[in-house]
Amino acid sequence: MAYDNIFVDLSYAQMIFNQQGQVSRVDIQLAAGHSAERWQSEYSSSLPSQFKVQDTSALNSTLGPLITVVSLILMIASCTVLGISILLSATAFQSVVNARRLTYGVMRAVGARGSWLAGAVLCEALMLAFACSVVGLGLGFGVSWILNQGLSSIGNLPPATVAAELWQVLLAILSGVAAGCAGAARAIVKVLRQAPLMAISPEVAERRSGRRLRAAVGIMLLVFGVGSYWLDSVVVKLAGFVLSLAAVGFLAPLILEATARLQIFKGWTGKAAARRLRKHASLDSTAAIMGVVVCLGAALVIGVGSVRSAMMEQIARQFGADIQISSTTPITEKLEERLRSIEMINRVSDTVWDRGALQFQGTSSQIAILAVDPNSYFATAQLPWRRGSVGTAPLALEKGGAVIIPEALAVSRGISLGDTVRLDRAGKTLSVRLVGTFASLATGNQVVMSRDTAAELGITGSNGWNVEAKPGVDVTALRDQIADSVADIPGVSVITAAKMKERAESELGSYAGAAFGIVVLALGLGAVGAAGLFSVGVARREKEFGMLRAIGATRGDITRLVAVDAILLGIAALAGGLLVGQLAGWVLTQIVAGALGVTLSPTVSVLAFSGIAIVTLTALCLAAIGRSRRAARIEPVAALRAE
Repeated sequence: MAYDNIFVDLSYAQMIFNQQGQVSRVDIQLAAGHSAERWQSEYSSSLPSQFKVQDTSALNSTLGPLITVVSLILMIASCTVLGISILLSATAFQSVVNARRLTYGVMRAVGARGSWLAGAVLCEALMLAFACSVVGLGLGFGVSWILNQGLSSIGNLPPATVAAELWQVLLAILSGVAAGCAGAARAIVKVLRQAPLMAISPEVAERRSGRRLRAAVGIMLLVFGVGSYWLDSVVVKLAGFVLSLAAVGFLAPLILEATARLQIFKGWTGKAAARRLRKHASLDSTAAIMGVVVCLGAALVIGVGSVRSAMMEQIARQFGADIQISSTTPITEKLEERLRSIEMINRVSDTVWDRGALQFQGTSSQIAILAVDPNSYFATAQLPWRRGSVGTAPLALEKGGAVIIPEALAVSRGISLGDTVRLDRAGKTLSVRLVGTFASLATGNQVVMSRDTAAELGITGSNGWNVEAKPGVDVTALRDQIADSVADIPGVSVITAAKMKERAESELGSYAGAAFGIVVLALGLGAVGAAGLFSVGVARREKEFGMLRAIGATRGDITRLVAVDAILLGIAALAGGLLVGQLAGWVLTQIVAGALGVTLSPTVSVLAFSGIAIVTLTALCLAAIGRSRRAARIEPVAALRAE
């Protein structure tokens, strides 16, 4: 993130820098069966002292954690959306069975077996699921291509090639067929349980029952989901996240009933809609699914936002100097002597980084080592402290034999303040005491120690300098002057803190775009599905609308009646989904933190929540208005004649 690379022929670079025959880096590829650690332990001691050896396999990209986060969130969103699609399919097939009560009743009365009817429903579900899976597969690769083009343009990356592999095709089709079968299961059970005489009796609206049981189950699931936040097991947290979504499904219909009792809308249309929602459960399934969708969207937004917030906090603190100078290799020359001649500089702090291993109670972790001068470093930059503080930890570093490590690394290894850990590098070993921890995401497992302590591990020279400008100095002008002063040193770059943060924001833009794109897709698909289910319910009320038209209701009244249903449904889904979604988001944040090995704090975005509310209400209102206007155009006599 500190600078951009361009690639030229080596001989050309040597010519323009007047460094014929000189190199600054040598890449070595070992033969099969030889490890980098063994090569380093055997040969690094015989190399010149200014050489720095690093195992490239141990280097983790700064964007590595982001890839992990996006993959994890995509997996959670995909599984949840698949579950929502199963619920939508089950509800849709239940509506089909209810609409065919007369047909099934007559067939049962003339001798058709329940298993035969169930087989017919299953065959219909399989054919529909297979057809939709094929269509979805084609659209899926098309959407993937669009996402690749869009996200690559955000992050200035080359677009990836979208390749269809056989296992992807089979997995997509089998997932769709499995979802269709699972969705048809409830309808099949209904067919098997139908008695002929009950089936051919007039259909009555489904009344609510078991309110107390539903509330008790929902509260129990919610309590377990929230309680998993304080438990250490990732599996338990994942179960808690899923149960939190399920809790919304149980509680949303009760919230819908409570919302209807508030009499938000006046007039006969508002009263009629509220009375219907209080007494009948026709929209309970839609409310449950929409509540789960909103809860999922809110939780994903919190999880994504927490990662971005943690990275920006660390970047703002640890890279807070006015100007940063970096070198591709450690420089033994004291660059501060050159910089002292520049009057606009107030303070310079040099650093050097390398790699090693941290061992504690028999466990070993690959780490990055940042060696600093405690007297000057913490005056130009800071750490997002978790244990220890800027008042105590720097003093302990200055005394020597101390180290500061990431909080997540300390928690995962069970290391407490005051414990002694062992650092290994290039065959040298050093025991140091833990004096502080900090939240680390942008720099991964990077530990901080004093330069004197690092020298005992053979880490010398400098490859980074934090520069603090004097008050009132133009930072851009100072950067240009520093760049001119170090222009003769190959591989040295100079950048302002503002530019560093700008580039960090740009890098995070691709991540945020990808992660929020997943949230929008999950929310959009769920909202469209639930709105479609609501639209089907409106279509089945044509007889009711015909009777209302016959006694004097206008087309506008019919439209307002359905719009009130949609708004009340949206309010209930948002009230339950956003509230429980915050709790589920806290749990999801802990799951992501455990997967990354970092410390994260939940971040709630009012703007993102507003977007979720707009998408939800818009989808429901569009479904309501379109279908209700069509129903309102039906002549009363034709609607009354329809069975």
